[in-house]
This record gives sequence, structure tokens and C-alpha cells, in this order.
Amino acid sequence: MRELRNNTRSVLDAIAAGSTVYLTSHGRRIAEIRPLPAAVDSDVQRLIDEVNRMPVVDSGAREELDRDKRASVQAERERESRLWH
Repeated sequence: MRELRNNTRSVLDAIAAGSTVYLTSHGRRIAEIRPLPAAVDSDVQRLIDEVNRMPVVDSGAREELDRDKRASVQAERERESRLWH
């Protein structure tokens, strides 16, 4: 822990270069910090690229849901108004 605290940049550089760093407490390993697999980054980027290539579709579903919700809220208010007046 002391080396991580005192030499954070060099420890992070070592991890970025592929090293695994073990954190210890009283000489006992309690955690490890290791670089993420390269595939994770490339998989995420591949998915982002796929989404960006998809055509933009506006089915109006959001507007329909909002309209239905407003109508439902208005109907509930009217019902409560009749009950309390």
C-alpha cells in the first residue's frame, strides 16, 4: 500500500504495461490490480461502432408513452377531484 501511495504514477504505468500489482496488508495479499484485457476495450468499441452505423429510427414511441402518461395522470386527478369535492 505504501508504494502505491508514494509512487502512484509508476505503479499505474507498470499496470498499463501489463504487470499485476498485489496489495498487501501486514505481508498478506489482500487484493490485486491488473490491466484489463485488451478484448474488453475492443469489444466495447466494436459495439459502439455498430450502434453508430445503425439507422436512426423515430417510431414516436416515446411521445406516445408521454401522451398516455399525461392522460393517465389527468384522469387520476379528475377522479380524485370528484372524490374529494
